[in-house]
Amino acid sequence: AAVAIPLATGMDLCKSSGDLWISSYHYAYRFPSKGDDSLRVRLKQVPEMVELPKLKQVEAITTDEKGRVWVTSEGSPAKMQRVLPKD
Repeated sequence: AAVAIPLATGMDLCKSSGDLWISSYHYAYRFPSKGDDSLRVRLKQVPEMVELPKLKQVEAITTDEKGRVWVTSEGSPAKMQRVLPKD
């Protein structure tokens, strides 16, 4: 199944979990790692959609060394907020 990700703005691969994260203006899409699956295989999965914090316009996504996910918006100074995945 293919999932369209409208207005994708950023992507990061979490080093601690192997999860792939893609951001858009309103959602983060998490493609979980299932071990040694390739990026091509992972992108064919249906991702988990996580609502983003209310920012003006999300432009980037990153993960830190603890596996936490962060997004930032455009503007100066750019605001940065944590994404809280569903557990």
